[in-house]
Amino acid sequence: MVKIAKRIILTITVILLSYELGLAGEPSYKGKTVDQWIEELKKETAQNRVIPFGATSALEKMGPAAEAAIPALIEALENEKITTSERGDAAFALGGIGKAAVPSLIETLKRGDKIARAWAAYALNRIGPDAKSAVSALVGALGDEWWSARENAAIALGRIGPDAKSAVSALEEALKDENERVRETANFSLEMIQRR
Repeated sequence: MVKIAKRIILTITVILLSYELGLAGEPSYKGKTVDQWIEELKKETAQNRVIPFGATSALEKMGPAAEAAIPALIEALENEKITTSERGDAAFALGGIGKAAVPSLIETLKRGDKIARAWAAYALNRIGPDAKSAVSALVGALGDEWWSARENAAIALGRIGPDAKSAVSALEEALKDENERVRETANFSLEMIQRR
């Protein structure tokens, strides 16, 4: 009888964990699928209202399983009609999704407005070593007109680590940046790249 009860409890636990992690069918978070969270995100951004932190937070928590949300999150990241903070929430979610978001973030880094560029570099920082294909774009961002984009680009290069060795001379140049935070970050990133 005890063995049967233990098996039932174990089976229920496995089912609940599978549901929570999205292993049983389509991935979901808090009872909503990726597509449902995308629709919520699009609806709110289309109305130029505050994006519910729940949508971006849920997509970030779903990680790589939320890859389908990348276009909607990039759209929010580049939406100049919503607040800087909300755009940052979209960047945070993109960073949580990981490597699949890198190509879109590279494009935003190259063509977005200054806020989008800074947040794109921040998202690449969150992705870390898996963002190695962004090294060239991040080196370009070290020359951005806005200090925040330069700072975030330097941080991202440090987080990428040894795969960003081609950025060493650009980071050494950034040690002369007019902005103290950029200089400090460039120094830290050089240490990160060369230490590993």
